[in-house]
Order: sequence, then C-alpha cells, then structure tokens
Amino acid sequence: MNFPEMTLEQAAVIVLMDRYFAGGLDPYVTPREISTLMYFLKEAGEPLDWDYREGPRGPHTDDIHHAIDKIGGHLISGYGPFVVMPKALEDARIIIENKETTRSHLERVFDLMDGFESPFGLELLSTTHWMATRKQLQSAGRIASAWERGRFSERQALLALDVLTQKGWVII
Repeated sequence: MNFPEMTLEQAAVIVLMDRYFAGGLDPYVTPREISTLMYFLKEAGEPLDWDYREGPRGPHTDDIHHAIDKIGGHLISGYGPFVVMPKALEDARIIIENKETTRSHLERVFDLMDGFESPFGLELLSTTHWMATRKQLQSAGRIASAWERGRFSERQALLALDVLTQKGWVII
C-alpha cells in the first residue's frame, strides 16, 4: 500500500510523540496528549491551522481527529493509545532536520515539557497557560479556582505558572 508523503506537520507530531515517550512516564500517547503537544507547538510560533478552544482538560481542538486519521496505520499504530512506527520516526527526523524554524519551535516545546511528560503534567501546563494567556488570570490561586472542579491545587498551578514564566511562555 502506498501512503502519502509525510508533511512537516505530521513529522512534528511524530517527533513530539517520541520526545514525550522519552520522558519515561508513559509508553504510549493518547489523542489528548497529542493535541496538547501541538497546542504548545502552535503557541511556540509554528504556523498550524488548528483551532483551539477551552475544553474540560485544557485547550482542545477537534482537528486532532482529522490529523490522526491521516497518520494512523502507517506513521502511528494503536486505537487511542498510540505508538510511533519506527520508520516514521526516522523519516520525521529527516524532514525536521532542514527546517530550522520548526526545529527551534520543537526545542522550545521539549524544554517546556521536561518533567511534565504525563497526561496530568501536560494538562496542568496547558490549562495554566490557557488561563494565564486567554483569561488573563495571573495568580495561581485564581487559575486553580477557575478551572473545572478544582482539578489542580493552588500549589500545582503555582508550579506550572513558575515554569511557564521562567521559560518565557507567560509574562506576569
């Protein structure tokens, strides 16, 4: 079966998934984590045509389902939790290698997600980022109380806000 050539966007998804796995906290990734990783890639400046809105677990996009449909079976495998196909990672790295701007955006996301490579960690970072940038909430207490049913403590929101501020994702 012939598959379409991998796009830069698809290569970015594959490379982000691989880096997420390298954190060692989960051996697979779900659509929600892929969506969050791509949210941060877009926020880093990558020109992605993905529309995000506030969702129950952080920024959400329906575009993730379309993206997964295009890469399922030949770049990734699985039905919800996904793993990267070995050849796909090799091809993705080759595509990204010559794309300096995309590499820079990916490195910025890699730096941010370091230590947060879990569903909860990504949700905490993305929710805190969303609340600080979209809702203009600048304190951990306000962020924690504004999110759905107190999913995060003030201490957790403070940690995320500190990381986002120190790494230049949020300006307070």
